[in-house]
Amino acid sequence: MKKQTVLDQPPLLFFVVMIVIVIGTSLALVLSLQGSEGPMEELMGEMPVFSFSRLGDETLLFERLCPCSRILIPATNEREISNTVFNQGPGESIPDPRGLSTWVWVILQFLDHDITLTESDSTLPRMSIHFNDQIMMHLMQKQTVTDPVGCKLAKNFISVAVDGTNIYGDYRDPEHAKSLRTGVLGQMKVNSKGFLPRNPENPNEFLAGDKRSTEHALLALMHTLFVREHNRIAKEMHEMMPTWSDDQLYWKALQVNVAQYQRILYEEVLPALFGEQAYKKYVVGASSKVLGAGMTVASEFSNTAFRFGHSMVANNVGRFPLKDLFFNADFLENTGLETLILEAQKTPSQQVDTKVVNGLRNILFGNFGEDLVTRNLFRARELEVSTYQQLADCYGFPSDPLPENTDGLVGLLSEPLMEGSSLPRGLATIVGEQLQRSFSQDPHFYKSSKAQIGSHFYKQVESTTFRDIVVRNTALTEQQLPANMFFMTAK
Repeated sequence: MKKQTVLDQPPLLFFVVMIVIVIGTSLALVLSLQGSEGPMEELMGEMPVFSFSRLGDETLLFERLCPCSRILIPATNEREISNTVFNQGPGESIPDPRGLSTWVWVILQFLDHDITLTESDSTLPRMSIHFNDQIMMHLMQKQTVTDPVGCKLAKNFISVAVDGTNIYGDYRDPEHAKSLRTGVLGQMKVNSKGFLPRNPENPNEFLAGDKRSTEHALLALMHTLFVREHNRIAKEMHEMMPTWSDDQLYWKALQVNVAQYQRILYEEVLPALFGEQAYKKYVVGASSKVLGAGMTVASEFSNTAFRFGHSMVANNVGRFPLKDLFFNADFLENTGLETLILEAQKTPSQQVDTKVVNGLRNILFGNFGEDLVTRNLFRARELEVSTYQQLADCYGFPSDPLPENTDGLVGLLSEPLMEGSSLPRGLATIVGEQLQRSFSQDPHFYKSSKAQIGSHFYKQVESTTFRDIVVRNTALTEQQLPANMFFMTAK
């Protein structure tokens, strides 16, 4: 006589049996976790509550830490300075001497889009600069307010915390954040190939938490990785807690995903960039000078110092010319994450100095030109950021002997690199001051939120590297990548 199995039972009985199996499996998983790591509340932590109220005033402004300066006039000689000081010869490569990979500047750009967003003021006239004899650059002025001492301050239109705003959207715009979600099991939207959906208002752009996600293919790649990681975490949570709602799964996955991103930034990227000793002194050390109050973004940091990342960009990403990677969503989908990641991994960051590649300084779009160095110098002058000498006096670092009234960015990038670091002293001081406050003043920073995250996921956060994010969410293996992807070779 043939032995009967579950599959031989009537449909209703089969359905009941399968439900019992699923519930039993989930319960066994939960009990095993509970038994090994503590009570369920400790295991899973608290449901996060994110709201803009935690960040203070509804109109965010950049904080001015130093006196404003009107000595340098905008839209005058910025292009001339770019051509004479910042010109890096065609085909010339000046790699970072410590072997930093291209991922360092990519993550820094990702961070910039997490904590700052300015908007142009359409009521003000454009300001024009000669790109060459035939072509002009037309620069929009920013939306600003006048502070109590009569200085310009730009408005910041996103959360100033390192909180994944670029992945999830700003918490003041719940409709946009909702448009990124599927509404099912905590998942975020991706297409059938696992890429971000296209923006329905502009099919050449991805739909992401930040509208600048498609500026560069490597930036779009970062958005894609962290959205895939969110969905992976939400799926794992659903298996552990099958009764949780879509909202519960979404917000808990967001909390863990952002914590991992914070950990990668502060435990991998910044130590690689600063070097061990400088990282301890300028970012996490008690001896570093803190000028700002609370969780704000300094104008001197955002509008001058943090622009140093442009000097780290190479003319190519592996075999791909830089020009092919700008505003090109099709490129990322056609190339694939795996290929682009491997090409980026073998591309060194350029040294932090006053040299910027032609791919960022001499960009032609039809009948108009673009030069990021010119734009950076113009923006600092427009927003009345201090000169190099004023920055040195304000932040307390010794200035190098340069001409009086040197642009802040020119002076900061002219300094020599510190020993054992990929940054000069002045940049380390200003960037370190900002990024120290970004974690020490944030009560939701992951190191302060172990109980809220929960012991099970906190262990995952503490052990997660950037390579882990890549391997979990692509077809690449650990053997194809160095353990610390922020260096060209294993460190």
